[in-house]
Amino acid sequence: MGSKAADWFKKGNKGDITGMNPGEAALTVSKDGGKVDAITASTITSRAFLNAVNAAYAAYAGQETADGTTGATQKNVEQPADSAAPAAVDTLSAK
Repeated sequence: MGSKAADWFKKGNKGDITGMNPGEAALTVSKDGGKVDAITASTITSRAFLNAVNAAYAAYAGQETADGTTGATQKNVEQPADSAAPAAVDTLSAK
């Protein structure tokens, strides 16, 4: 039953979460008081999917909500403008 998840949450389908902002309120299934319809007879899969979306958003937004279960953490991948990457060395032309 959980195999329906690949299609269920696609844009335009019943579980579509497009336009919902997990930064405003965590995405949860309607059975738990949320706004997202769970897959029929597969509420656990629906909850797991939405928990993953919420954790990914929290990591992206820099919220310190990472835990050992998901492993999601905040990583600063941007470098300050004054710390340029070292120039590449052309070792083939010198020979």
